[in-house]
Amino acid sequence: MTGVARDDRIDLGFTELVGDTRATGEVTVAARPEDFSLGGAVDATVLETTCLGHRTDLQVELADGNVITIQVDGDAEYRTGDEIGVEIDPEKVQVFPTEFREGINAVA
Repeated sequence: MTGVARDDRIDLGFTELVGDTRATGEVTVAARPEDFSLGGAVDATVLETTCLGHRTDLQVELADGNVITIQVDGDAEYRTGDEIGVEIDPEKVQVFPTEFREGINAVA
């Protein structure tokens, strides 16, 4: 996900993360599926569900078009098209200057 960092805030367009970040300007934010949780203020639509026994992976589309994967309890029942609310733990995200990501893409 990309956003803009300033004053210890990262504006992702669909939500704002508050935390201790040294980055400023355009950034890339990376998070693991387990760092998202249900019940947040960010609207998402379930695109796909994958039951893995003890957990279920949900591929969801955020309001801005970003598609992410989140992990929920294996007993959770969601269907394609379900509208859910998600949130991200700002303490667990990785923040990189966007030019860092562009440099990696150039090498790959």
